[in-house]
Formats: sequence, C-alpha cells, structure tokens
Amino acid sequence: LPAPLQHLNGSDLRSALKIYDETPALPDRETLFLKNTRLGDEIEKPGNDNAWVAVFLVVFAAVIGPVNLFAFAPKAKRHRLFWTTPALSLLGGVVLVATIFLQDGIGGAGKRSTLVVLLPGQNQAAVFQEQVARTGFLMKRTFTLDDGAIFAPLAVEASGPFRGSMDAAMARRADGQGGGDWFQSRSRPAQLLRQLTPTRGRVERVGTGGGGAPIVESSLATVLKNFVLNDADGKAWSAEKIQPGERVTLKAISLLGGVTATSLGGSRGLTLAFEAATAARATGTRTAWVGSSDVAPVDTLASLRWESGSVAYVGVAETRM
Repeated sequence: LPAPLQHLNGSDLRSALKIYDETPALPDRETLFLKNTRLGDEIEKPGNDNAWVAVFLVVFAAVIGPVNLFAFAPKAKRHRLFWTTPALSLLGGVVLVATIFLQDGIGGAGKRSTLVVLLPGQNQAAVFQEQVARTGFLMKRTFTLDDGAIFAPLAVEASGPFRGSMDAAMARRADGQGGGDWFQSRSRPAQLLRQLTPTRGRVERVGTGGGGAPIVESSLATVLKNFVLNDADGKAWSAEKIQPGERVTLKAISLLGGVTATSLGGSRGLTLAFEAATAARATGTRTAWVGSSDVAPVDTLASLRWESGSVAYVGVAETRM
C-alpha cells in the first residue's frame, strides 16, 4: 500500500478507497424510480381493457367441454371428439391471436428521455437513456446491445416491483445482442441504458464578438436548438439554433433557459447525471436540445415505434481561438 494508507485500519481503508461508494455508472436504487415523471405518467396510463380474456376463456371452456360433448359428439357419435376437440382448439387459438392483433397490433410504441454528456478533451460521449414502452404482439425479441452498455429495468415507484424485473436466465445478453424477456408481448417494460460512445463532434468557442458575446462553432452532425452557454463570468448566452459547421454569435439572456433537470422527464438518477454534468458552471457549461443523431438516442428493439423526442446535449465549452 502507499505510505499514506498503511496506517489505516480496515474500516478507514474501505472508506478511503471508496470501495462501497455509489458509482457514476449506476446510481443508488432509490434514484431509479419513475413516479411523478413524464415517463412514469406514460407507463401508468390505462391500457386496453383485458376483461374480454376472462369472457373468452369461459366461453371457450363451455364450447370445448359441454357443447362439444353433447352437441358435436353426442353419445352415439363419441368418436367425433378425436377431430372436434383439436378443431375447436385451433379455432379458439386463431380467434385469440386475431383479437390480440386487432387490439394491440404488432410491435408497440414507446418514449425515451436521453441525455448526452460530451466529455471535454476526449472523443467520447456518455449517453444516459431511460425508456418506457407498450408492446403488442412481438414477432422478434432480440436486439443489438453493446457489451459495454449498462442495461437494466426501471420501477415506477419504490414500493412496487421493477418493471421488467425477471430471472437472469430469461433476460439474455451476449455477443452484442440482447434477448429473452427484456421485451415481452403485451407488456409495459421500463429500462435505463448507459454507455460510452465514440464521437469527434463538439462545440467550441472560436472568438468573441461585441460586448463580450461568445462566438461558437459546432462540429456535431445535428442541429442544436435552444443552445445556452454559461461563461466563466456567470453570464448566460443563447442561440435559437446552431447548424453544423456554422459560426454563431450568441445573445445575452437574463433568465437561464434550454435544458433543465425537470424537462428531461426521467428518474432522479437521470436528474443527478444532468446536475453532475452542469455543476461546474465556472468553466462554461452549455446545453442544447437536438433531434436524433449518430450518438443518440440508442436504439433497442427495432419493432417498437419510438416517439420522436428531443435529446439533451450538455458539455463544457472548449476554446479554439
């Protein structure tokens, strides 16, 4: 051990090395709930009424039992049971599948909240994504999942089970693929996804205009909307949008706008990630909303129709004069 640590006892040593502290990658369980959030409200919306399933089962039991026995295969023709029973079973299965198709459709739909933190001095971005979905009938349940990504179920509230909580043997991930019961037919899964993604895109401060207004240029492959920059003096500057490769002189604003922790709409864990990324305002943090880009959102199950939402980009303004 290094000399400064040699005199510590076991308890102090664990504390000094932060062995049992939370990690930035996966926060404490108590922060991973969607209660009273935009995503939580979406997953708690009432879905299709499933009372018809109970009615169908009662009717099916009556048809394949007493009706089949006394109407289709009476006492004198009991041999008919050998073909009426499988025929009725097949018909019942067809009716059940057809009803599910008509009610829920194939695939499903979902919403995502995504935060991208561009890491200063590195060609990497940290992606924090939370998502909820309503699935119908799923023809395929495998999807691309980077081996280095964290992918885990989320819960609506602390007192309830995690959405999508499952036996480890049923939720599989290997060789860049996720499968098993991460997504199930006619369910409402909620998940978080976190990963590091390579990117050379960045926003740089390339000069200063009149009144000290920063001039910035973006090399990101997407349009930045509601761009806000906090400079080293504590002043806030903004631009309605910044096109890739375009130099824009920012305008001073009195009220901080753009991305906020509340507007992300995710769990407390997502809020903590945003607050950590924007805490060092003295160095000049910036935020913006964008659409889909080469970095985010991260796609999972391809058959789901994800609502087109904004992605929040945050980072530290680097200087290139």
